[in-house]
Amino acid sequence: MIAVSIVRQLIQIAVVEAVRGKTLAGNSVFDSRIEALPEILKDGQRPFLVFSVELAKQTKGGQEDCSLLGRSTSITVMVHAAVAVAEEITAEDGSVVMAAIGETDAALEAVLNIMDRQWRAALSDANSPWADLFMELVQDVEQIQDFRGADPDTGRKHASRLTEVSLAVMAEPELGAGIVPTIEKGLALLEADCDAGYAEIARVWRDMLDQESDLSDHVKLQSRLFLARDALLSLGHEDESGIPETATVGLEIDGVTYE
Repeated sequence: MIAVSIVRQLIQIAVVEAVRGKTLAGNSVFDSRIEALPEILKDGQRPFLVFSVELAKQTKGGQEDCSLLGRSTSITVMVHAAVAVAEEITAEDGSVVMAAIGETDAALEAVLNIMDRQWRAALSDANSPWADLFMELVQDVEQIQDFRGADPDTGRKHASRLTEVSLAVMAEPELGAGIVPTIEKGLALLEADCDAGYAEIARVWRDMLDQESDLSDHVKLQSRLFLARDALLSLGHEDESGIPETATVGLEIDGVTYE
């Protein structure tokens, strides 16, 4: 089973793609994790950015927000901006690059401040297809706050800043809604990208959303009202097709299939 949120999926990818190459971090812009950092740090010192969706909250905004899908949603995007330094340690089996966050100074503070401006500008650039998608998915920027990275034992300040961006975002499409225009735009960008993993993600979402479109109107209504079958029948809605199965798909990543 894959994650239920296509909106969250697209935001996670859009922020990374929109910002990559647009800041002092260059291509060192990552999605949740930093696998390539030891390699790029062979040059010594490198600013980088990591974007991740850390929190999603779905509140009841009205009578329409009674089901598991289609609810008013807010998410928190965490932005980690830092300057990493490399220390090369020679061991018996060769040279090993060790990555660490540098201690801050006036120059590194300037780097963090410049990157802060740059990533915000990159996500506000409607001429970028990925940034345009991001802004279409986001309905409101609710709150932004940042925190200084520091060593908890010594109190020494690092060249590191964590920024929490709270966003009101597009509601997850209801069951059977099909592929709405904003989601279609996102899937098309995934398919046009050279990343084969993106194409696979897009395929799975298309298959799942298309299968849901074939569900009966009765099942779609039941999902929207979030009523048990007998409760819906008691309201006079006839079940034309019994109890159909929900849509199922499989996702393959790095040779591993998830169903």
